[in-house]
Amino acid sequence: MRSTFGSLIVRHIYFFSQLTLQGDNSFTVSFNYLRAESNSGKIGFDKVSPEVYPKMNRELLKSICLSQPEATEEYPFGPSVTVYKVCNKIFAMVNVQGDLGFNVKCDPEIAETLRSSYSSVTAWNFQKKHWNYIMVNESIPDELITAWVEDSFDLVVDKLPKFKKLAIQARVSEIT
Repeated sequence: MRSTFGSLIVRHIYFFSQLTLQGDNSFTVSFNYLRAESNSGKIGFDKVSPEVYPKMNRELLKSICLSQPEATEEYPFGPSVTVYKVCNKIFAMVNVQGDLGFNVKCDPEIAETLRSSYSSVTAWNFQKKHWNYIMVNESIPDELITAWVEDSFDLVVDKLPKFKKLAIQARVSEIT
């Protein structure tokens, strides 16, 4: 993602979160930190208000998906669904027309919690245990959507052969 802070051109913007696990296996997530990097290195780590984040749309979601290492964009199911893959494995699918909605892979226990916490998160009819469908609206912060895409990517990478997995994880650690 390329942005500017004043006259400084920024190469990457990262959102930071805090995940708090509760004793009853529930969790809370808060997103309120931003780190930016320029071509010359890190330039800041600042607490920011949610108003700073751009509003989620198809282009921003595409940018988030394609910012994952070795991510590709394809249309194997026709022009109505954009499919994002890593090493030929799907980690996200975005509808092309109508209201913005997308599918991501999710840990089964977390998937159930998200479905009960957000009315716009539902089980997808294909492998309901592992995939969530998210209808993007104002009830879900953009930062949380970013985290879900990244988590989906990580789940897919974790199942890759070891040599591919390690190579991709090394690229992810370079970014963060």
